[in-house]
Parts: sequence; structure tokens; C-alpha cells
Amino acid sequence: MFRKPNSNEPTPQINPSKLDPILSPEHLKSRRSSSGSTPLRSPDMSYSTSSHSFLDKIPQLSLSSSSRSDSTTSLTNSCSSSSLAEKMLKWDLAENLYRYPHELNFETVLGEGTCSTVYLGVLDEQKVAIKKLKPGTNREFDTDLLIKEAAYTAKLQSRHTLRLIAITENPDCLVIEHMEGGSLEYFLKANVAPTGLTLTFITIALDMIKGLHYLHRNGMIHCDLKSSNVLLDGKLRAKLADFGFMQRKKSATSPITSDEEGACGTTAWMAPELLRNTDLTPDFRTDIFSLGWLLWSLITHKTPFQDLTSKGLELISEMITRIIAGERGKIPQATPLAYAKLILDCWKEPHHRLNLDTALIELKKLKQAKKW
Repeated sequence: MFRKPNSNEPTPQINPSKLDPILSPEHLKSRRSSSGSTPLRSPDMSYSTSSHSFLDKIPQLSLSSSSRSDSTTSLTNSCSSSSLAEKMLKWDLAENLYRYPHELNFETVLGEGTCSTVYLGVLDEQKVAIKKLKPGTNREFDTDLLIKEAAYTAKLQSRHTLRLIAITENPDCLVIEHMEGGSLEYFLKANVAPTGLTLTFITIALDMIKGLHYLHRNGMIHCDLKSSNVLLDGKLRAKLADFGFMQRKKSATSPITSDEEGACGTTAWMAPELLRNTDLTPDFRTDIFSLGWLLWSLITHKTPFQDLTSKGLELISEMITRIIAGERGKIPQATPLAYAKLILDCWKEPHHRLNLDTALIELKKLKQAKKW
């Protein structure tokens, strides 16, 4: 979310002119059901240790016509139009999340993405981050993604996911907790890569895996794991962020194909099966593949295919070809074997990829051994 401003198989039939580094589901919008995703109710916010997802226990949103009318009236009295109110009701977002734009104080720009700019700001005398949508021709679709991100940020909270504070309309903004350390991507670029592994990076790796473990146990696929979507606090503890592309998965064994949404994410970080067949949708295993790049970036301080991503969109086809052909990052020789194996296991074929429980055990052993 906090992105610093920019910074022997056949090639799949993809038109590079229709792609940017973010494969937005906008191009697949016509394939979606008009009803969208199933709305969620707020979960137990404690880290789940049950084998059942809290999503299995969440009832459908079932406001009666009278109660829906009352709720809509109450919320729309606060909003400049009913559009945001309807979207908030659809996702069962709490009415008290709505704030007036004039209550926000925008300060400096923290980062910039394709559709939004993130500012450091103040709300109720508290430092916050404000994700503001850029003006565009597809405001309705961008607002839908913003509300979806708000819903997941609000309801999939753990100590390893970002906290939502408020929503505003005109301008459309998410107000989220400010992470003083910025993005992992920025932190890695600003610091020289160490020789071998350090306690700081083992701790960040554990935080990321715990966050992903939490999402997967609750039936959610992040779909856009990358270093710019991992945020650090002042003590360099990590949280997962940017849930706009997140998708729901009923179970680990449910089919990967779906007519709800196509592949989305950031090309360089995506699993090869998604690039090989754009009709496939992400599942838990595609998140694991992206996790491999995250673990790799911690020891190299690089992003995948840096030689191409820094040269512009025209080389995306080459990047896709190289990913499908099996090109992965080179692991430094000083990397502990146990850590290197975690990375390589993430990059295996889908059915053989890393198990997150195993990853947590191995990382904890590394942390306790203090032999890096």
C-alpha cells in the first residue's frame, strides 16, 4: 500500500498494452456476478487456533426491509449521497466508520500507487495514513475496490494485519493506522543487504507468515503479496496490508477455477500457473509462491525481476515468459540452508508448496538457534 513513487514454452497470448505491473480485475469486470462477494460479519478478532474458519460461522447479511431502510436513512444522513451508504451496508461495515472529509488533515505524501495516493495525516489528534483515490474515469469500480478493502481490513484484523480507522466520501479515502517504518520494500531499498540472515529479518518473516496463516485459516487469499504491501511499525514489526484484490476461498481443496474473478496481482510476484492460464483464479498456493519472493527479498534487498520492472511496461511479456520458464531469484551463498529451503519450497509446483505451519516451526528453530 505504501509505495514510493517510481521508483522452452510459448509466450502466453497476452496483449502487453492492456497490462500494467498491477493486473487489475477491472479487465475481468464483465465476467463477475453483479451481486459481488458475500458480505461478512465481524469476526472474533483474536488469532484463531480452531481448525474452522470464522467465515463458516458468519451468517448472510439479512437486514429486513424495515431495518435496512432505517439503517440506510441513518447512514445517508451523514453521506453526501446514498452510494457509499449502500456499499457499506452491502459489506456490513459499521456506520461509525464514516467520517466527514473536513475532519482529516492531510500532511505529506507517503507513497503512490496506480489508483491511489497515500498521505500522512491527522484524525482526532492521532497520526494516521490516508489512502485517497485518484480522480479517474472509473470511479465507481475504484470505489468498489476501496470499500472491499475497507471491509476486509476491518473484519480480518489480527496483530499481523493493518487496522482500519475510518472511511470518507468525496474524496473517497480509507483512514488506516500509520506504520512509522513504512513499507518493507522501502526499508529494504534504504538499507544495505546484510551477509546472511539477521534476527530482525527472521522476526519480519515470522510476522508475515503469521499474518498469511491468519488469512488462510479464515478462508481468504491475499492475491497481491509483495514487499510494498508489508508495512513496518517503529520497532520493525510487520503487518500485511492492501486487501483490495483479496478473494474468498471456501476450503483448501476447492477447485482453483472460478467464474467469480480472474487472476490479479503484481506480475513479477505472481505464481506461474496464473500467468500460464489467465482463466485460473488465485488460491492459497498462489499466495505461498508470492511468499517465496518475500522471503527472498529479505536476504537480497531486491524485488523480483528488478531489471525489467525498472524499465517500464513494454517488457512485461518478457517477464511473464521468464516466470513461466521457471526463472527464480538467486539465493545468496551465506543464506542458512533451512531458510533457503523455505524459499525453494514456496516455488515448487502448486501441490508441493510450503506448508505455513512447517514454515513457522522452522523459522522459530532458526530464531532460537541464533546461528545465522
